[in-house]
Amino acid sequence: VYPAAAFVESMLAAARDLHQSDKLELERVSVFRPLPLSDASPKAVRILVDREDGGLVVEARPYMSAEPWGAYARARIVKDADTPAEPELSVTTPDVFGVAVEKATLYETASRFLLNYGPAFRTVEKAWVRPESAQPEVLAEFSEPDSLSAKGMLIPPTLLDGALQSLFILLGTQKKGSNHAFLPVAFERVVLHAPGRPRYAHARLERLSPRSVVASFRLMDSTGKTLLHLHNCRFRRAAW
Repeated sequence: VYPAAAFVESMLAAARDLHQSDKLELERVSVFRPLPLSDASPKAVRILVDREDGGLVVEARPYMSAEPWGAYARARIVKDADTPAEPELSVTTPDVFGVAVEKATLYETASRFLLNYGPAFRTVEKAWVRPESAQPEVLAEFSEPDSLSAKGMLIPPTLLDGALQSLFILLGTQKKGSNHAFLPVAFERVVLHAPGRPRYAHARLERLSPRSVVASFRLMDSTGKTLLHLHNCRFRRAAW
């Protein structure tokens, strides 16, 4: 399945093409149906942008097919990207952030939520969780992405996906919603402050119900400077 992180990266690339800037914002991002991928059925993907109002839609159809294009995701490109970055988060001593969670534990937890990641997407090397705070939060450290997945990207999708994976650590601290997979379906606002390869991600649980989760994510460089901020991301409980 084409991951939500790839939809976001594609949308940001379209926004940069429109505004010729590395500081970009998207709002009302919605991934409303999955785009299945397989070697047996490759897909052609296109992005349509309304240059007047910034409306954007991602469409796909089978490769080399005359079938009608189908819409899979939408967003709006903000004309004047001026949301300020939050203060830098101290990452010089991540071990003092909270309780350490090893890589194997994270992906075992993800498996409990019925999600199994291939080697290229296992990008979280270690994490630290604060489960007892009013809004549980996680600091995750990334491994270096493979050069193929990072080449030419504003934010490598495998690292963006890794940030979203830290949600499972937060869910593992909660009683509601345990043992169910939650998939990202909407982002209230996506703010790119600068392109780059994040070293850390910070995730904060905003709201939790039996059928949905809302969390916010910051992807940061090795100094704690925010590169990308995902505001109020909604995850919906999977049907399986």
